[in-house]
Amino acid sequence: PRRVRGKHHTDMWLDALPTEAAPVRMPLPLYGIAEAQAAMPGEGWVLLSPWSDALAKQWHVEGWCAVADRALALGYKVAVAGPPPSAKMCAAIARDTCLNLVGKDTSDTWPALLARAGLVVTTDSASCHVADALDIPVVGLYGPTTTDEFGPYWNRTRCVSADRMANIDPQAVCAAVERWHVQAGVSQPAARCA
Repeated sequence: PRRVRGKHHTDMWLDALPTEAAPVRMPLPLYGIAEAQAAMPGEGWVLLSPWSDALAKQWHVEGWCAVADRALALGYKVAVAGPPPSAKMCAAIARDTCLNLVGKDTSDTWPALLARAGLVVTTDSASCHVADALDIPVVGLYGPTTTDEFGPYWNRTRCVSADRMANIDPQAVCAAVERWHVQAGVSQPAARCA
């Protein structure tokens, strides 16, 4: 595909196809549903997925803690998930107030954990794009990449951006969570893999 500044990469790939193609949201298979339900029982979950293999896409622990605290204050249960290399970061965010899910999933089953959440807060990572594909509301955090080109394809309205990750204001992320809370209403939708 030919790169066009400000155009989403998915649209660039669609434009590169020999025939006219339109995006279609397709259902994704979920594996490990029973394990995800056991790990995150009930409803009312906000899932934080703070890890990115790219250091430039990682946000500071203090910001993640502020977001976790705000979600807890709004009455949600908060889970923190990531791959084994994120264990130290996730433990610092989870503290004793959030559920730490590091190491409780596999590459096949982590989408089922995302599907247990009413909201996913994450960096520009696979969690952002898979949650968006599953039609789970996402607050995406963007620093070195832009939401126009790399944001969640189906809904970028909750994304928070800055010129670099360190400059993302925790209050702006908390405000995005609060807007979702108000839009979602008093009763949260049932988890998608219930």
